[in-house]
Amino acid sequence: MRALLPFSLLAALACAGGPAEVTESAVKAAPVTVTTAAAVTQDMPRTLTVTGSLVAVEDADVAAEAAGAVQRIDADRGDMVSKGAALLSLDTVTSTLQAREASASVAAAEIQVRQAEADCARARTLTDAGGLATAERDRLLSQCEQGARQLEAAKARLALAQTNLARGTVRAPFAGVVAERMVSPGDYVTPGRPVVKLVSVDPLRLELSVPERAASQVVRGAKVTFTVTDQPGRTFEAVIDRVSPALRERTRDLMVEATVSNADGALRPNSFAVAKLSLPNAPGVTIPLTALSEKGESARIFVAKDNVAQERVVEIGARLEQVAEIRVGLADGETVISPIPEGLADGAALSIQ
Repeated sequence: MRALLPFSLLAALACAGGPAEVTESAVKAAPVTVTTAAAVTQDMPRTLTVTGSLVAVEDADVAAEAAGAVQRIDADRGDMVSKGAALLSLDTVTSTLQAREASASVAAAEIQVRQAEADCARARTLTDAGGLATAERDRLLSQCEQGARQLEAAKARLALAQTNLARGTVRAPFAGVVAERMVSPGDYVTPGRPVVKLVSVDPLRLELSVPERAASQVVRGAKVTFTVTDQPGRTFEAVIDRVSPALRERTRDLMVEATVSNADGALRPNSFAVAKLSLPNAPGVTIPLTALSEKGESARIFVAKDNVAQERVVEIGARLEQVAEIRVGLADGETVISPIPEGLADGAALSIQ
């Protein structure tokens, strides 16, 4: 198949007495006009890809503090509750009666104390006037003290009864979402039995595992971006606020944590996360993005050497504005073709502007 050449090249060949037909080898010999740029070393951002999990900051199996039959379910699976909100209620008939009895005992003790104090006051007056024996006075004063102690004990029993009554309603120790209800109406529960699993969902904690080789580069305040499987296309951001002081003995990695805002509830506790941690900048060989040819996962560049194009497969690192880092395949100071002309091939002769 004959190749077509520009009219100027055909004319030059004709004037030189060349053949009327031009072969493909002549086409290859024609230099391609290009512009170039030098590969330079500059500081580039560094990231580390790690994996981890989202966990609830608070996660508790809320237990009953009193005994009784479950009378009413106040919050069920998936319900958002505030701190102190009722989760379920127990039968409180017995504790209500005990509280009333204790209250009546306090009232009776208060009457006895007032009477005893009046008797004691009269005893002191009579004793001072010589109308009452010292022994009788001491007996009355002892009764006053005993009445005060009995009132104190009655108040303590009332406080205990009121506490038991209040414990008939199981309340949320923190704001969160009910993850599981473990009892049903009619079930009899005893103190310490878990009745509701409650988890906090805002904020969440992102726990990441950093390999030992990079442990010294991760510090508090480092930025982290991450994705989760059930939110495709979304990227979330956080800042590292906790760094373990030691590597884990078994796995030789470092645990770091970031607090993640979850106001819209898009993130779920126990989700698997893939994260990129920001590390300190480091030098890297860079070229203009226009000198880079990417197709799928493959990346190529053309190096201009001795006016000949050399095609190279390279490994790309970080990107910054209009430049890309070349980790493998290029050295500082080498000359790359930028931009890459369409159809440029390895070994092509070059005319550098």
